[in-house]
Amino acid sequence: MDIKTVKDDLGISRESVGQEYCDKHDKEYHLFKTRVGVSGGCPDCFKEQIAAEDREIVKKAVKKSEHWQTPYINLFEHVSSDLKDAKVNNYEASNESQKQAKKAIIKYIKTFDGERSLVLSGEPGLGKSHLSYAITKALRQNGYKTLFIKSTEILDLIKSTYQTGETLTESRIFEVIKTIDCLVVDDLGSEYSKPTLDGNESWASDILYKVFDGRLNKSTVVTTNYAHQDLVDKYGNNGSRIISRMLDRADRMRLEGDDYRIHNRK
Repeated sequence: MDIKTVKDDLGISRESVGQEYCDKHDKEYHLFKTRVGVSGGCPDCFKEQIAAEDREIVKKAVKKSEHWQTPYINLFEHVSSDLKDAKVNNYEASNESQKQAKKAIIKYIKTFDGERSLVLSGEPGLGKSHLSYAITKALRQNGYKTLFIKSTEILDLIKSTYQTGETLTESRIFEVIKTIDCLVVDDLGSEYSKPTLDGNESWASDILYKVFDGRLNKSTVVTTNYAHQDLVDKYGNNGSRIISRMLDRADRMRLEGDDYRIHNRK
């Protein structure tokens, strides 16, 4: 038997005693010598099996408890100190657009149906994050499962699952995002843009498309500093699809005025 030392998928040197071929993934994989004999399998098949088992675990958890998302919400949500006390009532509207936004948000909370969405746009510093986190807290106090998360943090969460030994999986993240009553995505468009050869964002837009596609007919609140066409351009091939889903059944409000943070420091 021809034995040679190779590194496995974790970078650990092991004794390979041969190779076999996976028809499904059109690739060869090593067979390794172990204390109980020769073993080995296609790593892609193994990953698919783990993902399938993970989805089954989530489904069983959903059946057992309506509160299964709560630990994940606590894990995913990171709120800056300046937003901790944010409420709709303590948002100081300084012009007509802000007054109308505040009034519309109060109505949105009172008539929340789990299906209508909301998009707040405008220049930085107008209190969009304040208002969106206030929505998150108000709905949560009314018994709804809500998650406030920046778009960059969604991407960071997904990236973290690619690390060796990470127990949190991509499928669990998307299952939480898909099933909670209201997802609040703050600062959409602030993600680092890594263009492809044709000048379009690829991986980030793929993830964000999956987020919004999973939220069709479910309540999503979005804040952004960008105009809609700018977001379409930023996300390249996925741009139109992302924005179409973001605006589906959504009320749109554009805030105007001076920087809210500077105004409230005077």
